[in-house]
Amino acid sequence: MEMIITADRARSSYCQGTWFLILLIVSCLLLCGSGAFCAEANPYRVEFKGIRDKELLEQMQGLSKTLESSSGGAVPLSILRKRAMDDMDLFVRLLKSEGYFDAQISEKIETGESRWKLVFDFTLTKPFVLSSVEITFSPGEYDGLTAAIASEARAGLQNPYKGKADLEREEKLLFPIKKR
Repeated sequence: MEMIITADRARSSYCQGTWFLILLIVSCLLLCGSGAFCAEANPYRVEFKGIRDKELLEQMQGLSKTLESSSGGAVPLSILRKRAMDDMDLFVRLLKSEGYFDAQISEKIETGESRWKLVFDFTLTKPFVLSSVEITFSPGEYDGLTAAIASEARAGLQNPYKGKADLEREEKLLFPIKKR
């Protein structure tokens, strides 16, 4: 059996445009039904628990993109979770820089209300504090540099005042160490 369809060019492009539009509408309805585009969105607030140090709390709040965006209106739950995970990465880096290597952070989103609540819960232990730092070089490594540092140290003991020129000279001496 052979089917022959004849149509003029104008009618053919009209039909293609109509089918494209129908396909687009059906796709949007299917995606919307799956929640991809029409996810429930609510406004939210952010709460920090377990941080007693006001200065540390202010640093956390200053870093938080979730807290910064909380006044922006309603967001879907998936975006709120992503923001919370990004914030937690920043919080871990900040806590480690402050010596809290054993800190634990958890996040919980309470969705029971019309306004969601994101809670960051921190369990902080005592921070690790360095009491001293000692830099040693293997024999022969940086001989000239260590001699220069030693002579500067002796000069510093004789004259404890550090002027701008002294600080610039120290910076030049320490630059190869910082560069490494």
